[in-house]
Amino acid sequence: MDISEIRYTNTRAIVSSVGSLVAFGDAIGKAPAYTSAIAGKKPRKKIGNKVAREIEQAFKKPHGWLDRLHSDGSLQEEAAIAATRQVPLIAWVAAGAWCDSPDNYAPGDAEEYLDCPFPFSDHSFCLKIVGDSMTPDYREGEYILVDPAIEPKHGDDVVAREPDGRHTFKRLQDTPDGMFLLALNPDHPNRKIQIPPDTRICGVVTGSWMKRR
Repeated sequence: MDISEIRYTNTRAIVSSVGSLVAFGDAIGKAPAYTSAIAGKKPRKKIGNKVAREIEQAFKKPHGWLDRLHSDGSLQEEAAIAATRQVPLIAWVAAGAWCDSPDNYAPGDAEEYLDCPFPFSDHSFCLKIVGDSMTPDYREGEYILVDPAIEPKHGDDVVAREPDGRHTFKRLQDTPDGMFLLALNPDHPNRKIQIPPDTRICGVVTGSWMKRR
């Protein structure tokens, strides 16, 4: 098996783990036609070095992971587990409390549990976007997966709790002039929010999707 076949085999396992080619394409930021060409059941293109590294980064795999055979069955097991895991949908007003003390929450505290197309750590949760401050990257009504276990860094999209108790979803910017939160919508008022003291980053957004039914 050459490297192209190995990459394709590993990529198909990832597709299975997230549930669909659409979810896979969204995660790597590729158009449906291109996604189908490299990861569909009848691929028309080989996965090059650049795209291989992008896939690894999108799914938090170590560098070179896509180029190695994984013959111990872990891929299939991982795919089966990821395809069936669900994440709690939390109301915005409860996001801060969930982030502060996730161990104190029981399954009934969530509004509902959603099938999640992305891998996530314990205590992750999802929120339903309200408003248009993060368009065009995110749409109102879309679900975002929030992972409190990930250390936020410059350029991450985060959910933050401000000192007054309000929560906001913005892009974190770490600059020589300080840290601030940025709304992606160019028409949004007050796009740039300086982070006041005592602001809490509740988690990093690692994926998004729209529930159709």
